[in-house]
Amino acid sequence: MIEGDASAQALAPTLTPVWTHKPAIQSPYIRFTLFDRSARSTENANKYMLIPHPAPSAHPVLSICIPTYQRSSKLAVLLNSIICQDDPRLEVVISDNGSSDDTAEMVHGFSFLRPLKWHQWEKNVGFDCNLMKVVSLAGGDYCWLVGSDDALTPGAVAHILDLIDTYRPSGILPSATICDADLYPVPENPPVNPIPFEKISPNEIISSIGVYLGFFSLQIVRRDLWIQAASDERWQATAKNWSQYYMMLKIAANLAVNGWLRDPTRVILYRSSSFTDQIDEIGSIHTKIINDLTASMEAITATVPPYILKKFMNDRVQFEIRRDMFFWNNASQSWRNRMDMLLSGGRILGKYYWWWTKMVPIIIMPRGGVMALRSAVAKAKEVIRIVNSRSNRI
Repeated sequence: MIEGDASAQALAPTLTPVWTHKPAIQSPYIRFTLFDRSARSTENANKYMLIPHPAPSAHPVLSICIPTYQRSSKLAVLLNSIICQDDPRLEVVISDNGSSDDTAEMVHGFSFLRPLKWHQWEKNVGFDCNLMKVVSLAGGDYCWLVGSDDALTPGAVAHILDLIDTYRPSGILPSATICDADLYPVPENPPVNPIPFEKISPNEIISSIGVYLGFFSLQIVRRDLWIQAASDERWQATAKNWSQYYMMLKIAANLAVNGWLRDPTRVILYRSSSFTDQIDEIGSIHTKIINDLTASMEAITATVPPYILKKFMNDRVQFEIRRDMFFWNNASQSWRNRMDMLLSGGRILGKYYWWWTKMVPIIIMPRGGVMALRSAVAKAKEVIRIVNSRSNRI
């Protein structure tokens, strides 16, 4: 079933859908069984159509909201990861920003995914307007913003719905598995400080998790709060492509009366290659970091309470640079690029101690060395914890 404008209805297939896009993915986290380029395409589609599925709810609980542009093959991977988790409380909403590829044809091949809402702009209206459009089309109590180049992990939908049913929070911040372009997980050590499951009170959301509310595919929020926050249209004054961070901060700072959940469960496979794609488009990592910092500061100063503004801005700067440097380092940079980054970054950030203690090691050490160092720190902290616990018993 496809819902949308007249053009979308006209494109809806009348025959059994046959998907002709084979995802170039061999990730151990996802198994694609419905469609491929082989002769089994129609057979698999028919088998799926014959499986008894519960009727979709007239009022869905969760809307997966997907703004997209020129990502037909990657969006197909995402839809495959969703369709295997069909739930009557779920709907999928897609808004295409005037793509010239075969996104529309591919999406309508998934018309048996119930319910599916689809919208396509005649021309590119920008990410921010497209984001607002996809949320406005949603009918669920909660909206899950998902980038069209990412994918859901198995069981993600049921897990998020369980959290909603149990806690009814204002928002949820789950976790992700960082992957390469083929959705293979990037090697990583256990974090020095593992993420706990937390129920965060309204007055602690910004200070506790505010720096992470810009991670697009991990934002799940009550739709009524989003609509309320967008009503004054001040999001239009935010930097290009940063409206979602402004919106999430505004909701967390002023409207989240039911608090927030911080969940360590990894529900998203995040393609780190999108980061290097952005660098290629912008021209250099230096420009990207400056652009990201400038845009995030605009959103922060417009939403974060004054009494925590200075500390929060410092935390956000460190987070932005650590994140960008992590993805940059994973791209196996040459020593020339590393020295260029060291000199350029030092001129701007050399006055901060964390530049020397956290960023410089990442720049000058290969990825394996950084991971080994982090592993050693984590093990040392665990040893200290064990020694202290034993001392307390004596």
